[in-house]
Amino acid sequence: MRISLFLVSAFLSLGAIPSMAFPIDSVDNQMVQMYDPPNEFHLFHENNTKILSYHADRKVRICDKSDKDSVGLDVKHDGNRSSVQPGTCAVFTARNFVIRPAGSLNPNYDLLGTIEQNRG
Repeated sequence: MRISLFLVSAFLSLGAIPSMAFPIDSVDNQMVQMYDPPNEFHLFHENNTKILSYHADRKVRICDKSDKDSVGLDVKHDGNRSSVQPGTCAVFTARNFVIRPAGSLNPNYDLLGTIEQNRG
């Protein structure tokens, strides 16, 4: 009886946990997204985005840490659109940023980027 009560309570507790905001296609992808440092981001397919919003303009350095054969990053910043080539960095000053892969990624490919922020 205790075992069945424990199983029922565990099942109900797990049902109360909110669902994650990213697709459940790969446990590895979920682990990487949950445990990466705050200045690092991973994009796994062309629909992934990294969004940054600030109250005032910020100088932000965005780097594509992927190899030279990658697709690069598409960066929208306060109505403008720019790109960051694979293996390079670019500096932008804006309040709102939307960062996406610049093209289609191969399945199970991890596009790695970093963000350095300075008040500007």
